[in-house]
Parts: sequence; C-alpha cells; structure tokens
Amino acid sequence: MPSELCVDEIVQNAKVGVMPQTAVALLEISQGEDVGPNEFAEPILMDPGLTAQVLQYVNSAYFGFPQKISSVQLAINLVGYKTIKNFVLWKALQNVIQPPPSEEFSLSLLWQDSLRRAIFARNFAEKCQHEAPEEVFAGALMQDLAIPLLLTQRTKDYEKLLRTARVENRRLHELEEDNFGWNHAEIGAMLCERWNFPPELVSMIRQHLTPTSSFTETNAERIVTVAALLPTEASPVWPEQARLEKCVRMLLPNTGAQELYYRTDSDFLQLAPSINLSPNCRSLLQWTQPE
Repeated sequence: MPSELCVDEIVQNAKVGVMPQTAVALLEISQGEDVGPNEFAEPILMDPGLTAQVLQYVNSAYFGFPQKISSVQLAINLVGYKTIKNFVLWKALQNVIQPPPSEEFSLSLLWQDSLRRAIFARNFAEKCQHEAPEEVFAGALMQDLAIPLLLTQRTKDYEKLLRTARVENRRLHELEEDNFGWNHAEIGAMLCERWNFPPELVSMIRQHLTPTSSFTETNAERIVTVAALLPTEASPVWPEQARLEKCVRMLLPNTGAQELYYRTDSDFLQLAPSINLSPNCRSLLQWTQPE
C-alpha cells in the first residue's frame, strides 16, 4: 500500500465541486446573533429551486403540519433556522460529492449511514440537554464526507482498505492510519476548512474518531464520536455495539441504548423520504437482535 500520500496534496487535488453560495451564506448568517427569519430566508429565496425543495421538506410527513406551509419565512419560524440550515447543507453535499468509480462502495448507503448517525447524535444531544442539538446533527451528518473523495483519488488502494475492513471486522480509520498515517476524519475536516465551515463544525468532524475509553463529558465532539460507532449498511456485522452501549451507560446513566435506537429508527423512517433518501435498510433494533 503506498505510504507517500500527503494530506495537503489530497485536499488540494480534491475533485469536489464548490460549496453552493447559499449554503455558505447560511452558515455565515447562522453565526450571528439575533438572526431573524427574513434575513435567514433571503439567500434561499434567491434560488427558486432550493426554495421549492425547502417548502417540500417542511410540508413532508416528517413534520406533519396540518396546513400547507407556503413561505420560507414561515417554515423557518416553525422548524427553526438550524433545521433549515442542515437541510440546505445536506442538499449541498449531495451536489458537490459525486459517486466514486468503485464497485466496493455505495454512496447511497453512505448517505443512509450519515443520516442515521446524525439523527442518533441529535437524540443523544437532546437527552444530554446539549444547547445545540442541531449543530451536533450537522457534525454527525458530515463526518464521513471524505471517504468518496479518497476513493475517487486512489480507487484501487482504498478499495483494498474497504475489503479488509469488511473481512476482518476492523474500523476503516484504523486501516487508514496503519497504511497512510492519517484518517478520513482529518481529510474531511481540512476540506470543510477550505469551505469556510464554522470551527465548531470542523472540530466535530476532525475528532469523531477519538477513542471513547476516557469519555467523561458530553460535549458536541463526544456525542458525534459515539454516533460514529453505529453500524454501517455495507458491513455484515456491528463490532462496535458493546462500545457504543458502554458510552451510553457512562454518559446517560438514566437512558437505555434501546430507547435511543427506537427513537432513531422511528425518526429515520419519517425523515429519509422527506429528503429523497430510501428508508429501506436494517434498523438499529434489528441490528441488536441475533440472526
């Protein structure tokens, strides 16, 4: 396996599109204080296609409003600007990250994994009474965005890592570190820095593979790290289940893992269709049951 891969070179040569200006603008606006619906809606309204997508999203069964929402400003008032921002980020990622030329990888499965981790992280954050669960949702959603990029740049080399991870039931980042000296979290964080993402979001992505053995706090980075222990659709087993449930007992002693699994499964089934993602995958509760 080649060892001369340079992190800076990988990011500089990244074959991904430019982050849409609407997403960048919303990230910048969301960092300000006392942001109003009109100010936040302005970049969205400049893009008729995105405006239609946002309205379709808030009128989906996931939110279940009894009356049709006809304006972006009203949508922001009802679901919150952070929820709308995360939806716009999701659509932006789908536009800039293209499927790599690999039979060992499915981008659609990655999106399913990412959404489930994001939902789990948000539910975990709410149980922890974290002040910004939607920010945690965004960090978990984007934690693995570098994997398609790495597959595109070094397809054969990276495919070997994916096969080894499946056959040996090892986590992908351990193989990356053994073979390259870095992992996809570092690449993803650097890419987000290039897109001028907020430092807090970059930190969640960079640290999502931190070892969990010494967890004693429930900050955003730790919650996203716990969500990273969820199973992946491409893997036949879930080797990190015991570790995740230990983290839940340690950080949320009054909440059982099964409760988080059930809520995440329920939210996933409702949210996935609203963002044009298939809900057809093995649920977390199914993962916990023996074959």
